[in-house]
Amino acid sequence: MLPRFFDALDVALSALIQTPGTPPAVGVWSTELGSLCKQLIATGDQSAKELADIPADDLPAQQPHLQLHLHGMDIAKSFLVLWRDSTLELSKSHFYGKDKLTGEAQIRWVAATQAHLVDSAAQLKQYCLQPLSELTEPKKSERQLLKAWQRQDLPWPAYREQLETIAEQSEQLAKQHRTLVETDERIGGLAQLVDHTIRECLDDAGELETIAEQAIELLENYWPEQANKLPSLLENIESKVKHLDYNARFAPKLDRQLKTITEGAPFAIDVAGQHLMVRDINFRQHLSAWMDTRILPPMYEISELTTQLRGNLKMAIINVRNRIILLNAERVNNQDNPVPLSEILPPLRQFDRQLSRQRRELSKLQDQVTERMQQEVQISAIFEPAPSFLDTPLPSTLSRLRVNQEAWLNTLPNWLVDQRERFYNWINDVRQEDALSISEKIVRYIERQQPDPNNQSYTNIFLTHGYIGDSFWVGREAELKRVSNIVRQWKQGFRGAVLLTGDRFCGKTLLGDLISNEHFPQQTLRLTPNSTITYQGRPFTTTYDLGAALQFVSKYLNDDRPLVWIDDLERWHDPKQTISQNATALKQHIDRYANGIFYVVSLCHPLHSLLERSHALSNHFQATIPLDTMSQDEIRQAILIRHGATHKDLVNTNGEKVDASDFGQLIKKIYYSAEANIGEALNHWAYSTTASNIDEVQQRNDPFYALPDFLTPDHAVLLRTILLERRTNEYRLRKRFGPAFQERYAAILQRLLSVGLVQRQLDNWLIINNAAVNDVLHLLRNKKYC
Repeated sequence: MLPRFFDALDVALSALIQTPGTPPAVGVWSTELGSLCKQLIATGDQSAKELADIPADDLPAQQPHLQLHLHGMDIAKSFLVLWRDSTLELSKSHFYGKDKLTGEAQIRWVAATQAHLVDSAAQLKQYCLQPLSELTEPKKSERQLLKAWQRQDLPWPAYREQLETIAEQSEQLAKQHRTLVETDERIGGLAQLVDHTIRECLDDAGELETIAEQAIELLENYWPEQANKLPSLLENIESKVKHLDYNARFAPKLDRQLKTITEGAPFAIDVAGQHLMVRDINFRQHLSAWMDTRILPPMYEISELTTQLRGNLKMAIINVRNRIILLNAERVNNQDNPVPLSEILPPLRQFDRQLSRQRRELSKLQDQVTERMQQEVQISAIFEPAPSFLDTPLPSTLSRLRVNQEAWLNTLPNWLVDQRERFYNWINDVRQEDALSISEKIVRYIERQQPDPNNQSYTNIFLTHGYIGDSFWVGREAELKRVSNIVRQWKQGFRGAVLLTGDRFCGKTLLGDLISNEHFPQQTLRLTPNSTITYQGRPFTTTYDLGAALQFVSKYLNDDRPLVWIDDLERWHDPKQTISQNATALKQHIDRYANGIFYVVSLCHPLHSLLERSHALSNHFQATIPLDTMSQDEIRQAILIRHGATHKDLVNTNGEKVDASDFGQLIKKIYYSAEANIGEALNHWAYSTTASNIDEVQQRNDPFYALPDFLTPDHAVLLRTILLERRTNEYRLRKRFGPAFQERYAAILQRLLSVGLVQRQLDNWLIINNAAVNDVLHLLRNKKYC
């Protein structure tokens, strides 16, 4: 009954022997297994059909059919199960060979498995073709054996179902192997992406070293004989240090690579008896979680270190360039002896030392990431009985818990004591907080908003407001692109007027100065009250009358098409000239001359809201650009650039250098405390930084206290007035409030001065404390006063 099956078996064995132990071999073995199952099913179906047509008393005719179903079929099925298990082991050997075994060991295993299947096939033929006489028990005839078989139910339906299952499993094993090979290739692509990104950072560090060497060589060749050429040459070198956001480029590529990896599917991992053990594994989910915890943190640190190096080199070159500009000016004025080169090079020498340290750190991080990718990401791990792919199984966790249970129980009483102490400390803090008066809370708030006086060399670079050079510029790409488009349209004959709005310290002045330097070099007329300006060779002294200053400009306007830059419109007023009159004069001048003059005007939100209601001010400008917030990444870059320019190391309380991840957490805290305001963020960073020693600084751990709600209607009216006028004095306040000032507001003003919310400057002007001005504005907004 089995000649066709044996013929198919010979063909399958030939294909098995000729196929080496490579990934396609699993497909060949699975295909041949399926063919054998189908052939055996066809044989069994034919035999069962023929057996049903043979009379019950014709035992000789029934004998081959009964022997097939009650003896040969079980042996054949067992052989096919062995073939199936060998196919699974072949698939496993491929991944074990890739991850753990040597190639020679895998080849030996495949050869041994092939030989074992060939030997088993020979035994199968021998057992299936045994004479009936050899199957009978002692003292039992062949007829008695056939009679015993005849009385049994034919097991073919159960065998048929089992053979169909084996055939299905053969297809699943082939599909599973293809999926695993594809996933392994995708993981290889993931490793290549990680390695490429790291090498890109390391190559950039090498490029920075080359740029630094070029700068040093330039100084050695040109100083001091051709010192006047150095500023422009150094500027060209500094322009080569481009800002690159490695994380922004790496993250999308990582997401795309992860999306190509298969999601959840059941995978056969082992054999238990005649059954396959199956495990559900979501490769994409496991890889994504593993990458987040094991790879992305060091990758982020590599990116931060490289970005910091770029900022530090840029600042070093800028510092050297600025020093040379000053020395060139001194030599022209005083004809002093030239400063030796050794006094100019320290910023670049310090960068070289820092680069050496950072490159060693980058190399360590690279080794760490490479080791994790090679040793932890292994497809063969899914076949292990305990741990699954990139996962920490529950039994292992419970085992560790049992090991540490005694130590944990021993620490429990101490932990409870600590928690009890913390609770009572918190209660005491709450009581002390409730005991403080509003004035005490305001003074505490003001004191916290002050920089460390011993750290001026560091904080000065953060507390500088206004334009400090293109090298410190970060972000605002969309706003700059918008302004560039408006300037282009203005040159074609359209209206040119831009209004910059936002809270204090949001960067209005810096953006206006950048527009001036980029689009109108040598063609900018900056109008400020009570100052002397020169236009077309003619001097003019401004008062608080903006209309008169604008008339002077238009009177001598030629074909040069200048920029009129009015920063802080709220400063243009006094008791004789109101802000409303100046706003009207500005609107009229823009409407008349906006085709020949480009206007950039900045003002704070409170005044903007007021003038919008009374004058519809924005309608007279081509664009109104709000500048209140910046992204966390942009603020991080701004802080990093300025920190790098100080050439100081940031350390923690233990004196250890803060790594990139901790640095990011500090900036995140600053970002939220400043409510995404770039100037406030720089201020808060400066307020929180204290000097550790001459070369190191550290961040304070105490919190930023909130400004308490102290507003009454009279407080709100007075503070809103000072806020709108930007600065004022008692004379102006008396003119504005009349007799009510002395009766109601003079005492309030003295109290605000005494707690530091309002400050009196040396020239007797009154302003709201810069450290509190935005918080005061937020209080006024929350109370609907502004």
